[in-house]
Amino acid sequence: MSEAPNPVETPNPTPNSGTEAAPNPAPAPAGASGDDAPWHASLPDDLKSQPGVLRHATMADAIQAGIAAEKRLGVPADQLVRLPTKPDDKEAYGAIYKALGAPDAADGYKLDLTGASDDDVATVTEFTKAMHEAGPFPPAFLQAAANWYRAETAKAAEAQAAEDAALTKAAETELRTEWGAAYDTTLKEIGKLITDLGGERLAQELDLDSKVGSSPELARFLKKVLDKQAEGGPTADGQRADVGGGAMTPSQAYAARAALEGDPVKGAALMNKSHPQHAAVVEERNRYLAFENPNVAAAARA
Repeated sequence: MSEAPNPVETPNPTPNSGTEAAPNPAPAPAGASGDDAPWHASLPDDLKSQPGVLRHATMADAIQAGIAAEKRLGVPADQLVRLPTKPDDKEAYGAIYKALGAPDAADGYKLDLTGASDDDVATVTEFTKAMHEAGPFPPAFLQAAANWYRAETAKAAEAQAAEDAALTKAAETELRTEWGAAYDTTLKEIGKLITDLGGERLAQELDLDSKVGSSPELARFLKKVLDKQAEGGPTADGQRADVGGGAMTPSQAYAARAALEGDPVKGAALMNKSHPQHAAVVEERNRYLAFENPNVAAAARA
């Protein structure tokens, strides 16, 4: 009977032999590649080292935290403004205003000045220059200021026009009461006097419908000038005459003729050819008419 062969002896395993199970690998450092690298490993160096990045275990956590922060703030981070700590920090405030649309130069403001006068446009232009230098403030601010200014100047102009109209009306009422039927003719003669002695430019400055018309004192003064010119002056035919105490201005003649025609006695004689005073009244009226229309009278005598 043969003997069984001796079993093969298995050597005792030695420490760290290839047959021993390998331990778990160490975590890969930040920036390492591979499936085991942290989620932020591929970020730029200036981001991956930020505490706000490192505190999040996964990218999803970081994204969720950003969304939550934006919800708390109410706006995206690029819409947040850090207020300057010094009220006179022009540069810091200027940066804020430029973020709100302020232009780089004053001529960059494109304000709506539709219907504005040349004076208003010039004023607003100078205003925008000053506000850009002080700010530069955003366009919406300047547009609101320009709108307010134009509204205020318009109200002031309307109020002035209403006041001038009231003064003119009051002056007209006063002078019509004082001059009676000669008012219109006298006012016309005053206008001619101003033009003859002062020229068209003065006539425009002393507009009968505004300055002269709204100043009874000025109108009375100019009427006195007319009266002085007529004292002892030539008649329509170039000769001196005594009509009602001396030569007459057209306005005086008009008033005298109107009074004659409205007189109950002379008016009746004027209309009745058989009246004993008819011829004398007609002659008197014709003299008044000659002073009222000197050019026509002179042409008739030529």
